[in-house]
Amino acid sequence: MRPDERIQRVSAASGLFWLIKSTALIRRGSGSMVSVGALWLLLSMVVIIPFIGQLILAIITPLLTAGVLVAFDQISAGRAPTSAVLLSGWHRPKSRPVLLLLGLWTIIGAMVALSFLASWLTSQISEAEIQAALAAPENLTAMLQNLEPGTGLYLAGASMVLVLMGLYFAIPLSIFGEFGLWPSVRASVIAIITNLFAFLAYLLTLVAVIGVFVMGLMAILSVLMQLPGVVGVMVSQIVILVASMALQILLAGAQYVAFCEIFGWSATTPKNTDTGGLYDQPSDDSSPDEVEL
Repeated sequence: MRPDERIQRVSAASGLFWLIKSTALIRRGSGSMVSVGALWLLLSMVVIIPFIGQLILAIITPLLTAGVLVAFDQISAGRAPTSAVLLSGWHRPKSRPVLLLLGLWTIIGAMVALSFLASWLTSQISEAEIQAALAAPENLTAMLQNLEPGTGLYLAGASMVLVLMGLYFAIPLSIFGEFGLWPSVRASVIAIITNLFAFLAYLLTLVAVIGVFVMGLMAILSVLMQLPGVVGVMVSQIVILVASMALQILLAGAQYVAFCEIFGWSATTPKNTDTGGLYDQPSDDSSPDEVEL
């Protein structure tokens, strides 16, 4: 069965509870998720490598996200995942190339969006104006105020939205269902369009949560910055890193919950006991794109 054939329509109200259900899962496996989050944060430090750090992080992020989704699946099944579960995607030969290709999908999409954005900017401002804006903040503010929305800006936004829509469920489909790149991306886009109102409700709750998160973080940082010298700066940076990782885990949990509801997956779904995997292997007469969830 193709992944898009498993898509279910959920109510708009369902999206309001994805973050709440994610929080409940995190509370159930709080100790395990701390270790998973710590390893995720450690591996994300690859970004500090000069020139190629950002590129490497973009490529491996879907793979690491898949590991977090597996951790949530184990918590949902009443098990306690270890930090090693973060590398689940790497240890599954059929899922690994798809997850890495999803990283490339993100990079290519970002490059396309940036090209549209650059085209939009260069059509309205000259190189001399850009250099002047970079030299003085007040010039930058004036330049931005004079910009008018255009086709390039809309295409840049549409490109990134399409990339994120394709990525969202493609990650769990590849790790739990072993589907290929295109079937996963296609099913992800179809699933989000089919459940557009649920995702709009989810985005409303997400904006509210992020607003509270930012205000709380700013309040904490304002206190920490009162510490003497470099200590306040260092502690503040650590708090920002930890808080950002906690938010990423919360969002990954919501992604897992949404996947379960829309694609009918649950931690009690029959697994292939011969291989110990989280997915059913296809029969001898089925193609790789007909794996059952």
